[in-house]
Amino acid sequence: MEPTEDMVVVSRASLEQLQRQIDSLPDVFAKTTQELGRALSARLSTALDELAAQLGETTDDALRAIRDAIPVVVAQYAPEIEPVVLDAITEAIYARAAERFATLHAAQRILRERFAEQSPQE
Repeated sequence: MEPTEDMVVVSRASLEQLQRQIDSLPDVFAKTTQELGRALSARLSTALDELAAQLGETTDDALRAIRDAIPVVVAQYAPEIEPVVLDAITEAIYARAAERFATLHAAQRILRERFAEQSPQE
């Protein structure tokens, strides 16, 4: 089968169209990558916000539980401790626990801020 002039024209047109599609692939890839980046950033940002909300609630609950448990446990194991001393112990332990949770909150806030700085701009 010998190529006809029509087949050569169709082949050239097909090759030119294919070349244009190949040439546009980097732009398509870049655009798709940006869209995926924005979508992932939005999801991660939402997840961080949800985590922050849960962390706040969990922190408050945990601190209340610690504060409530200290007098009960101390009274069980050292009933001879004066109420004034027990209150001082409770407050000292509570303050230390609150400091640790504040550090955790700060780390979470820093992570969120760094993520926001690195997120692709829309």
